[in-house]
Amino acid sequence: KSGDSFGQSVAVDGDLVVAGAPNHDLPAEEVINGTERRTCVDCGAAYVFRRLGDFWVEEAKLAAPRSAFAQPRFGGALAAEDGRVLVGPYRGNCGLGSNVCALLLTLTQQGWREEARLIPADDRDGRYRFGAAVAFDGDRAIVGATSQGCSEVLPCGKVYVFQRAGANWSQRALFPGNMQGQVAGFGSFVALQGDWA
Repeated sequence: KSGDSFGQSVAVDGDLVVAGAPNHDLPAEEVINGTERRTCVDCGAAYVFRRLGDFWVEEAKLAAPRSAFAQPRFGGALAAEDGRVLVGPYRGNCGLGSNVCALLLTLTQQGWREEARLIPADDRDGRYRFGAAVAFDGDRAIVGATSQGCSEVLPCGKVYVFQRAGANWSQRALFPGNMQGQVAGFGSFVALQGDWA
């Protein structure tokens, strides 16, 4: 609907298109992934479309787990590859004492299911805007965090690198933005292909 910011982010993978709507409100009676949610303003969602012949049909609506935080804006950043979708940001109980993460979802025979949560080691409350941009390639993912400002102590954004080992994902590297320029925005856009980011 109007005001959802539908299409603010888009990811394409073959016959699959995912469009984010980070300002979508989830009403209390709406059931997604088998879970009933209470009203959540600007909770956000991502819509999955698949091409069938000459037509595009909506296959699924993806939403984050129930959150006690205001305006999670899930779906603001998207990446898709091989039947998997990486979505950021999510603000809620992500585990490991963190209230912010990016969610990796996988298409299974039972529908879209959460595969992993990518959790930053140093941004437990979302102050760096973790999840502003996402990308992944195989067993590696990168997530941008643009910061709300920068100074001598607060970098002008960051880029986090995650690696999968077996079934587990963990942060392997962190690249902070330039602290001298005093201009936030590093990490607003990210891309990944093999060993190049």
